[in-house]
Parts: sequence; structure tokens; C-alpha cells
Amino acid sequence: MNNLPSENSPPAADELLDEYRLDYIKAKPNRFAAHDGAQQCTVVVLDEDVA
Repeated sequence: MNNLPSENSPPAADELLDEYRLDYIKAKPNRFAAHDGAQQCTVVVLDEDVA
């Protein structure tokens, strides 16, 4: 018996797909995100030997 999945068979529940198509029209704002309008910016400066 051949236990390898065929190319036409659907992926198993624990496998990742190569591509996901998301419908952003149905997206809702994140209710847990800060609503103050100010954006926080973090700057990281690397040493020359690391960069």
C-alpha cells in the first residue's frame, strides 16, 4: 500500500498550506489594541561589527 498522500488529496488538519487567501473586507479592528491614536516607535541601533 502507498501511504503517501496524492497531489489531489486535501491536506491533513495539522499541515500548513503553501498559500492562504484572506478576505480583509470581513476583518474587524482589534479590540485589544490601544485606541489612543499615538504610535509607539522603538529604535534599535546595532554596532558596526554586528550590522
